[in-house]
Amino acid sequence: MRIFIRLVLTVFLIAIVQTVQAEDCTFVGGGIKEPQLPRDLVHLKYWDDETKEFRAILKSGELMYVSYSHCNHFGMEAHLILTNSEYDPKELAQSADRLASLLLTKKDLGYFRKGVHGQSLKLGANLSIIHDEYDDFGIRLTAQGSVTIITISYYFT
Repeated sequence: MRIFIRLVLTVFLIAIVQTVQAEDCTFVGGGIKEPQLPRDLVHLKYWDDETKEFRAILKSGELMYVSYSHCNHFGMEAHLILTNSEYDPKELAQSADRLASLLLTKKDLGYFRKGVHGQSLKLGANLSIIHDEYDDFGIRLTAQGSVTIITISYYFT
């Protein structure tokens, strides 16, 4: 139970959001909508339309945190927090692909799968993925205490 509470706190405190006046922004967040996850995967979810942040506790016990940036650049950063720090590369690759398939467009998912194909996804991995439209696109796998965090992010200016 203590681990679960720590995980819930981690997902809700994982990012510090910097507030910027809308008139100073290049991109306006009006087109960003809540990620639509299959109901059978989600136990509890929360979407903050003002900050463009999504938090979910999945039925598998994993936590998901997604934030969209929409001011001076446009991007997305998604974290899948796994409740164990002991995963083999095959399990990490499957979890990363599941996160990507839930959040990325079909086109971006193609770039993602091509970029990670043949790569060893193990803790500490930080892979850049080539994309013809994004300034940065990648995946990072880290361990913090007893949890593993898979982060997929992209942005463009």
